[in-house]
Amino acid sequence: MKNVKELKWPDPRYEIIGAFEELANTEMQENDWIDPAYAHSFWDSIWFYPCDSLIERWEFFKPGQAFKTIGDFLYDKEEAEAIEKYCAFLLELLNEKIGANKPDLAYFNHPEWPKVIKGAKEIYELMKRNNEKYGYDEYLEEFERRERLERQEAGKNAAGDKL
Repeated sequence: MKNVKELKWPDPRYEIIGAFEELANTEMQENDWIDPAYAHSFWDSIWFYPCDSLIERWEFFKPGQAFKTIGDFLYDKEEAEAIEKYCAFLLELLNEKIGANKPDLAYFNHPEWPKVIKGAKEIYELMKRNNEKYGYDEYLEEFERRERLERQEAGKNAAGDKL
């Protein structure tokens, strides 16, 4: 592998990229998140995957939090700064400007929702460019291969201990 910049924990990066991909995808939001038969489908869909990942799990809305993950699963300050700013905006929009558990269209039709989509697209594209630049896909494949080998070796050792 050449030009590869290793990350300590590459798997969370994949999850984070997926969260931004969902937040950027208006077609998916219209087709999968908005459900007239379920009053809060949008809230449940946005909160329980993309927001849970970005806000609850990684707490990227907290100042400095994203910067702590550079080298772990973010590549650089540009990613960290964009993610932190975006997550603070998203949390304020969802919790303070719109509110939790509103009818689906309250989110999707909010005048600031296009900013959610635009910002997510920009971060998604930035992260994908960095993936290409730093050989993330190749690194992730190698990382997962090494993990499988380690599990296999641990399994062999555990089996040998039982004999």
